[in-house]
Amino acid sequence: MTGEETPRSEWVLSDKTRRDTVEHDAGAFLRKQLTLFRAFHLHGGLRFDTFERTQSIPATGDEASQKDWALSPSAGLNIAVLDFREHKLNALVSWGRSFSPVFRAVSDTEFADITPETSEGIDAGLKTRLWGRLLEGSAFFYQLDRKDVIAWNSTAESWQNAGKWRVRGVETDWLLRPVRGLEVSAAYTYRKPVIEQST
Repeated sequence: MTGEETPRSEWVLSDKTRRDTVEHDAGAFLRKQLTLFRAFHLHGGLRFDTFERTQSIPATGDEASQKDWALSPSAGLNIAVLDFREHKLNALVSWGRSFSPVFRAVSDTEFADITPETSEGIDAGLKTRLWGRLLEGSAFFYQLDRKDVIAWNSTAESWQNAGKWRVRGVETDWLLRPVRGLEVSAAYTYRKPVIEQST
């Protein structure tokens, strides 16, 4: 269980004007792992988050508050394809959802009426260690869907939910130890973001 209270902060908006902001965040995470036949490792989790933010102007007593919460599940599978002393190879896949609280102030004591951004991601790949520690490497494909992306609308002069984005990519990294004291490493990353829906 985690909890955090941010220190009181102040912004000078104009002469002799002050805005105070207080934010409370708390979260709890549950995770369970299950091993089947020594080669299959399943895991699942659930995270609960709650957020509250209050903005006030001490000079006038005006105040606004916004609260939100979310449940974010996750799951994954790790399969030991090779499990020898000198050679190991694992196939992995994982999935999860996340939540991003957004507190966009329209004015000193008013919040924008927008939906918090959420995302859903999946990745799959291989991780290996061969000939002892002579060669180690991994290669993964991932996809991330971001929904209710928040952006500034200059025409309406307000924050709005702007649509849906999808990011796909590949990541790989390798480490070779040809002789003692020498390591050769290489890595590559490719990302392709696409705006699937725009409002």
